[in-house]
Parts: sequence; C-alpha cells; structure tokens
Amino acid sequence: MKLLAQFLEQNAGLEQAKILLAFSSGLDSRVLANLLYSAQIEFQIAHVNYQLRGDDSELDAAFARDCAAQYNVPFHYLEAPISKGPGIQEKARSIRYEWFQSLLSENQLTYIATAHHLDDAIETGLIHWFRGMHLMQFKSLSNQGVVIRPLITFRKKDLLLYARENGLKWREDVSNQSNDYLRNIVRNQVIPAVEANLPDAQKRLKYSIGSLNASALLLEDYRNLLWNDIAKQKENEVWYLDILKLSKLQPNKAYLELLFSPYGIVDTTALVSLYAAENGKYITLGDYTLFKFEGDLIFANLNLLTPYKRFEIVKNSNRKETELDPNEILINGLVVKHSLQLRLWNSEDVIYLEKGGTKKVSKFLRDLKINPVDKKRMVVIKDGEETVSVVGHYLHPDYLPLDKDPLNWLIRCY
Repeated sequence: MKLLAQFLEQNAGLEQAKILLAFSSGLDSRVLANLLYSAQIEFQIAHVNYQLRGDDSELDAAFARDCAAQYNVPFHYLEAPISKGPGIQEKARSIRYEWFQSLLSENQLTYIATAHHLDDAIETGLIHWFRGMHLMQFKSLSNQGVVIRPLITFRKKDLLLYARENGLKWREDVSNQSNDYLRNIVRNQVIPAVEANLPDAQKRLKYSIGSLNASALLLEDYRNLLWNDIAKQKENEVWYLDILKLSKLQPNKAYLELLFSPYGIVDTTALVSLYAAENGKYITLGDYTLFKFEGDLIFANLNLLTPYKRFEIVKNSNRKETELDPNEILINGLVVKHSLQLRLWNSEDVIYLEKGGTKKVSKFLRDLKINPVDKKRMVVIKDGEETVSVVGHYLHPDYLPLDKDPLNWLIRCY
C-alpha cells in the first residue's frame, strides 16, 4: 500500500473533487482507477473507441465497461472511427478532449484525470526537443487547468508493481511495441540505448525536464511583460503591435521568437520585412495573420473575426439618426426596389457619391484608411446592383432617411 499513501500525499485535496477518468484499459489507467477507488475519490470512467485495432478495440471497450461496473461508477463511451495516417495522434487527442470537456460540464465534474506518469513526461520532453521547439513551447506533461495527471511523479515500474501486488488485470495495446510512432521509437529504442551506457539516465532527465519547465515559466512571465508593453488587445484576439518598440528589441530575432512562441514557429526574416512594408502586407503564423498597417503590426486570428451575417428590418421606424447604434442604419424605405441583401464586400462593388460619380468600395475603404483586419470583415447591403450601405461607413445618397417620416426603415445587423 506504499504507492497509495504516496498517491494521497502528492494529490492532497483531491478527495473533494469529482473526477472524469480518461480510461484506455491499459495498465496506467487501470492503476489510476484502482487508486481513486481505494482513496474513496468520486470518479467516472470515459472511454473512446477509435476502432483502429479491430477486435482489440472492441475488447478494450468491453474491459472499460466492466471496470466501471466493478467500481460501481458511471461509464461514458464514445465511438469515433478514424483512419490511420499523418497526424492521427493529434486528431485522436482533439476528439477525446473535446468530448471530455463536454462530459465535464454535463456531469458537473471537477477535473479530467489522465494516467500519464513520469516516464511519459520524460518521453514527451525528449520528443519536444527532437522536433526543435522553442523553450517557451516546451511543456512536459503537467497539470494544466482542468486536466490533471495524478500519477506524474511515479515511474512505470511503480505502477506495474502496484498492479501485480493488487491482482489487477489490464489490456495490453500491442501497438505500443511498434515503432511506427516517434514516441514508441523514443520509448523502445532511444532511452534503452542511453540507459545501457548511463544507467541513471531517467533520473538525470527528470531533473533536466523539471529545470526546463521552471525556466519556461520564468521566461513566460518575462514574455508577458514584453507583450503587454508593445501590444494592446482590441477584441476577439486582435492586437496592435508597436513596430518601433518591436524593432528596438535586440537581438531582434531572438525577441521575436520569444514573443510569438505561443503561436508557433515564426519566420523572423519575413516578420522583420514587414516593419518597412506597404500597408496591407502580411505573413501568417499558425491560425494568426500579421498585417502591416501604419506604425503597427496587426496580429489577428481571422477565424474568430466574424462579420455581420444577418439583419432585420423595422419598417415605419420613428428612430432618429442620432439614436442609432453602430450596427444600425436608417434608410428611406420608399426607394427600395428589390429585396435587400447583406454580404461581404467584393472588388466589383461600387458606391455612388453625393456629388456625382462612383467609386470602388475597395478605394473607398483605402481612402478611409480602414485597417486590413476590419476590411476583411466589412459588409455591404445591396438593393439589386445598388450598394445601399457599407455598414458603419457609408449610405447611398438616394437612400438617406426622410426627416420625421414614418416610412423610414431601421436596418439592424447581427
């Protein structure tokens, strides 16, 4: 029972939690389930079947269900067939964690617990370095938000000994012996080869990874101070980065790698070229885009920036123009000829000027010095071929609302 005592000591306070246990049916999750049960910690079991290993996948699922029945805890099951190929592990991880999060809220649970142990943390650390990650992107397996890893201080051999002492059964995943995946190569070949010449290699790696994690946390604090100095958040993951302040950081490329490390590996040469580029020039960084605009680099996740997608019309409105919100337009309803349409602007759209003549919407927005991010989500209201409005910036002179006339229409965009 030595391991149980250590488990309770190193996870003090967990007795008050309600745990969702990610259960694979392997040794590690079987041991964690037994420890939670023995410690009288409330938990539920969740198992995902990716149907990758034929009958073995079905037997794993049946074993997980039986274990939940043995411990008399709720059982959650998801069938999520996926195909083998590049990125399969990331895809599987995304599927299960999205499901786990939904179970967490639906069942009012406190944490998602995974059975990762110290050997997993060492393997993960080595894989990060082999892939050439920046120190700020280096994360060994540790507790992160609602995801906890109660076994992270224990060695695999400790779990195996506990399982044998307590007569526990588990399912072996034969794919763990295959060297088709980088993690298995590290586990089955790299670490044993090093240990053959350096028997205490795992102990040394544990120290190194702990030190790197601590350094990464310190560096993260410094990075956040720098970011707050040169950037201001506007909304929806949009920042304006001061180019002058960025350029003064020396050595510049090292600082840029630090500042943008949470978002992926940055092409620092391309980024520096934006300092003196024309307005609208950009580079991409993962899901984000960096645009040059005036004295700033606008940093935005365009996937999160949604334009207006629908509108409603309130006819015979008595609202005044001075009372309108930014998403509202007041027009003379008498001149509308067709069904009004709302859509993103395009290069063919033109507006009619009050003094006569026309202008391309693209030139109109450029003249207004609308930044590239706002420009990409700009919408127009069309009446047939006529551009009635560039929402928030323009109204066709023929559609100007009538003074004190109940025939005006109020258009509210969403």
